[in-house]
Amino acid sequence: MCIEVLNNYSYVVDTYVSPSVLTECLKDVLKEDDFFYISEIESIKENLWVIRIELIYKKALSTLASVEIYIDKVDHGVEYTIAVDVWSMEDLPREIINSIQRLALAKIVGGVEECLEG
Repeated sequence: MCIEVLNNYSYVVDTYVSPSVLTECLKDVLKEDDFFYISEIESIKENLWVIRIELIYKKALSTLASVEIYIDKVDHGVEYTIAVDVWSMEDLPREIINSIQRLALAKIVGGVEECLEG
């Protein structure tokens, strides 16, 4: 049985929060997380704003969730697209990698939503 794992999430909202404010808010949201340590977080202006976050999975310290949040102003609001890739030096089963990926995606989506509401 093959299950395809969603590794990104995109949505459009009316609320715009500057990337620097969103980055600081995400630091606060994730600093006490039960599953991940923040290894690195930065916001970069490319063609659009990108927030890059490297999360270390606490249960397997050689496993990293690489997160990119793309922020793009569109005609009817602001589009936030979140992409997550998981990398591991350990030989973890694909099911575990998929679970870590889903967990990281859920944490970041929840964090962005919390920061946009706050």
